[in-house]
Parts: sequence; structure tokens; C-alpha cells
Amino acid sequence: MITEEISLEKIVDSVPGVVFQFEMCKSGITRFPFVSKGFDNIFEVAADQFKEDASLALSRIHTEDYQSLMYNMFNCYENGTTFSQTFRIVSSVTNKTIWLKVSAIPELHDPKCAVWYGYMSDITQEIEVQTFN
Repeated sequence: MITEEISLEKIVDSVPGVVFQFEMCKSGITRFPFVSKGFDNIFEVAADQFKEDASLALSRIHTEDYQSLMYNMFNCYENGTTFSQTFRIVSSVTNKTIWLKVSAIPELHDPKCAVWYGYMSDITQEIEVQTFN
């Protein structure tokens, strides 16, 4: 018999892009306690490596986007609003720029840590079509 948990896992893993839970603590710890299988394809590294330390994934964020991404993420957290932004990462394999769109809802689980639940998708092809038209 298929349990609800197995069914939900199959549904989440079949969604293109990444369903995720991201946690950032005042201590500086960042991690992805949960990511769907799409994470491996976008970030080119097994998602298990980010469950306790997201620094490698965060280091892939394009230097021109990092500061505004973090600022907007925290601003949405403080205001209790949905976080939505487009940003770039750099492929570690091809050195190609990959455009991502993220949308996440912040939640306070602990006064020392903020948690976002969200979805991230690769919109590189859409950006390239807009750029060349």
C-alpha cells in the first residue's frame, strides 16, 4: 500500500524545479533541511550535502545578486510577506549563468532561526528568449 508520505514525495519529486525548506540562523548556520530531487540538477551537487550546510549552494549565487537576494529575503521575513525574486547562479561544471526564480513563505520556528518554505525554478531559457528578441 502506498502511504500518503510516499505519494507526496513522488509528487514533489516529479515537479520541475525545486521544492525546498531553507533555514538561516543568527549563528550564521544555513541549511536546506528538505529539497526535492530537482535541486541536484540545478546546483549540480547532491542535495544531501546541503542538509546541514548550505554555504556551497549560496556561494554559487552570482556576486551581483547575492546582497539584494539576502536583503529581500530578510525584508520579507520581517514583514511576513512572500519572498519572490529572480537571481543568477553560476554553473560549477560549465561556468554558464543559470537564471532562477524563487518564491518562498517565511516562518519563525525559533527566535534564533528563520525558515522559508518555497519553490525555485530554472528560467534561463525564458531569459535568453527575452534577451535575444
